[in-house]
Formats: sequence, C-alpha cells, structure tokens
Amino acid sequence: MIEFKDGRFFVAQWFMAGDKVDWLCVVYTDDPAGEASRDWTVHYRFCYRAKTDAEDVKNWYRWAYQGSASEVEVIVDNLAETVAAGEKILKTVLRSADAERNFEVLLKESHNHVLPTSPGGDA
Repeated sequence: MIEFKDGRFFVAQWFMAGDKVDWLCVVYTDDPAGEASRDWTVHYRFCYRAKTDAEDVKNWYRWAYQGSASEVEVIVDNLAETVAAGEKILKTVLRSADAERNFEVLLKESHNHVLPTSPGGDA
C-alpha cells in the first residue's frame, strides 16, 4: 500500500499493465526539503494476476536511495523499461508534497484505481 500524506514529497508514479503481471512504483521522500532532498524511498509492487482480483498475489518492496530527485527518477525510468520488457510504461509526474493534489492527479489517470481509506490517508 502507498500512503499519501501531507509533507510526503512524491516525484512520480510508474505503472505497467501486463497480461499476467503488473508493476506499480512511486518515488518519495518524507524530508521537509522536498525535491531538494538527498534521501529517497523507491516503493513498488508486482501484482501477479489470477482468475479474480481477490486471488491476485501482490508483493511489495521498498529501497532507499541517496542522491538527487533527478538521479533517482532516471534510475526508476530505466528500471521501468527493464521491468516492462516491451510493455507500455505509464508515468505520472507528481513533484508535490500536497497529498490531496497528488491524489487528485492520480485519479485523473484511467489506469489508476485508488481509494482513500481516510481523508489524506492511504491509497
């Protein structure tokens, strides 16, 4: 699960929908420096599709990166191309620490299926 909260600066979201697996990734920091931060979290998951959504298997992963927002964005762009193996990557640039704004931007993308669990909370 990805938590959207005020003050958490998101760089972008990447999504790849395959026939048997999809991949979702975000890059964020909780550092008040926001985009100027040197401490980033790359949070992603693979969803292995089954006959029903309830049977899908989702594996979540997280790793830390120290460097600029631009550096980590290029790294994840390259990772996305590798993971996609020819499938289309859908990238949504966020560059904001405003949880409500980030959530609204993501809701406008047809590939996103996000639901708030509480105001300003998880999605």
